[in-house]
Amino acid sequence: MKYLTYTPALNLISPLETDGDWHYSTIDWPHIELEESEESIFGQWGLYRGEVPTLGEAWIADHVRALLDLLDRGYFGSAQ
Repeated sequence: MKYLTYTPALNLISPLETDGDWHYSTIDWPHIELEESEESIFGQWGLYRGEVPTLGEAWIADHVRALLDLLDRGYFGSAQ
């Protein structure tokens, strides 16, 4: 299943009640890329349905999952 993750997911309100990132206006929302959960070692863990700007309702990684995806891809600076 396709889902939103990485920095864009960190800029959305998460059901975990954690603070997100503050770079919301710097995200190129019309051109965000989605990842495939079947290609991840985490599967569908940490995904929820929510509203994404310019995309509508979609699957989104919660903040913990988005950070794990960043680490899994080697984007350590972004995760920091």
